[in-house]
Amino acid sequence: METYEKARLIKGLNKIVTEKGKDPMSFDWDAEIDSSLTIQEARNQAIEQLKQMGIEPETTKKENYEEWHNRKQMEQNETINLDKIKSLAIIGDTGTAKTNLAIYHLRKYEGTRQIYSLGYPKQIDDFKNLSAFSDVCRLTDSIIFVDELSKYIHVYDRNSNYQLMELISLFEHQNNTLIFTTQLSQFITRGIEAFIDCWNLTRMNDLATLKNGSKPKRIIQNTMHPKCNKWSLALDNGEFLEFSEKNEIGHNGIKKFENQGIKKDWKNSKKNNEKNNEKNNDDNPEYKILWLKYMEMT
Repeated sequence: METYEKARLIKGLNKIVTEKGKDPMSFDWDAEIDSSLTIQEARNQAIEQLKQMGIEPETTKKENYEEWHNRKQMEQNETINLDKIKSLAIIGDTGTAKTNLAIYHLRKYEGTRQIYSLGYPKQIDDFKNLSAFSDVCRLTDSIIFVDELSKYIHVYDRNSNYQLMELISLFEHQNNTLIFTTQLSQFITRGIEAFIDCWNLTRMNDLATLKNGSKPKRIIQNTMHPKCNKWSLALDNGEFLEFSEKNEIGHNGIKKFENQGIKKDWKNSKKNNEKNNEKNNDDNPEYKILWLKYMEMT
């Protein structure tokens, strides 16, 4: 055992003794510790001596590190509090478990607000299914999950973008939180970006498809991680990059989530898709009524 190793061990032992309310000057560790032993042998011997004196160390240094590492991993993967945000955008390539990630957040929610789902063809847990996009304006104190928002908002329609901004603004006054998934980030303008509290990004194989200067692209470029580069966001399924200015320092970054056993069963839902497409028609009276209701409420 080297001299510096012995000095570091004695310092650690004195700290343990002090934390247990004992006087460290009453222990002559320099005489008790045999310098011919290895550092591990000397540490084990000192711990046994402490136990004989009625001092029980809580754990070894290695165990302390493992506990610290596990705690940090749990903190890093901690789910964002949906009661503290008004909108969560989940963006990524097709087949990257965006819906799975949304359900993961919803199942982690421990608050009291009712969860509603729009756009998913099957019943999930006790979530209440919405049958029409216009229903969202009638809700208060709710969490609303919209799967593939681009089915309901026209990508290149400026009016629809303006309406989406107004809708998210309305949600804030009604204590609602919107969670939506999409692979088409192009329709999220800078105006809409200002209303989004939290971003979850799944795998993106080609960042050239993102608009220059867009928030998702800036988030990826500003994240220091081997899986984030100027060409792609090279994440595996079950991984996502989270960013929110409401997160504490150290809580943004790449996180993991468990498979929720959710599958997008669109094979037998052709009629549902056709019905949704009809609702997206500009001439659809229900779509127009939605915004008339909004204007009345404001």
